[in-house]
Amino acid sequence: MRRIFPSLLTCSAHNAEEAEAVPFWPGLDAVGVTLYPPLGDDRDRDGRRAAMRAVAERLDALSRREGKPVIVTEIGLRSA
Repeated sequence: MRRIFPSLLTCSAHNAEEAEAVPFWPGLDAVGVTLYPPLGDDRDRDGRRAAMRAVAERLDALSRREGKPVIVTEIGLRSA
């Protein structure tokens, strides 16, 4: 592939679901993703860890599938 931009290039998808559906990752240097995952009840620490682990596993699988690193470009939690 001929490079047009002289440095590394990525795009940031919104959450794992959108990142898994992006068709043009092969043309970029990395998979970018913003993370605002629903984590459940504040008091359920084990559930929250499991939710984040599930997101991390999906992104690891996406990285392997695309043969590219995943860069978390933004992360946050809902304020409500």
